Amino acid sequence: MNGDVTLMTPTQHLTLIALAVAVLAVTLELIRRRRLRETYALLWLATGLALLAVGLFPGVLYWLQGRLGLGIPVLLMFLCFVFLTAIVLQYSIVLSRQAETDRALVQELALLRAELERLAADRPADGSGRGAGAKSGSEG
Repeated sequence: MNGDVTLMTPTQHLTLIALAVAVLAVTLELIRRRRLRETYALLWLATGLALLAVGLFPGVLYWLQGRLGLGIPVLLMFLCFVFLTAIVLQYSIVLSRQAETDRALVQELALLRAELERLAADRPADGSGRGAGAKSGSEG
């Protein structure tokens, strides 16, 4: 581990903390306005908290650097890659669920359309509005 814990200047600390607070505030506001669902917001909240942790405790980067054996620039690129991979995975899961829902809805629509066509075919041509089902109910 590097003995020098001064990883960032005070300006960089404040900028990173401000960025983290902005990510958290925007995420919470989007949730409040119902523009972002809570399940999708978890990744953004975790990102904001991670940025805040690094802004408040920059030694965490040195700790990770020692654990992973990477230089700081490579470590930051690695963390960005992990973050983007998590976003892509999350959206892939959402798209997969949506595709399943769409397939089920299309199948249900086809069944309903077939039922509607069958009912229209059973309807008398005189336009009285009574189908075969209405006649059998009044005969009882």
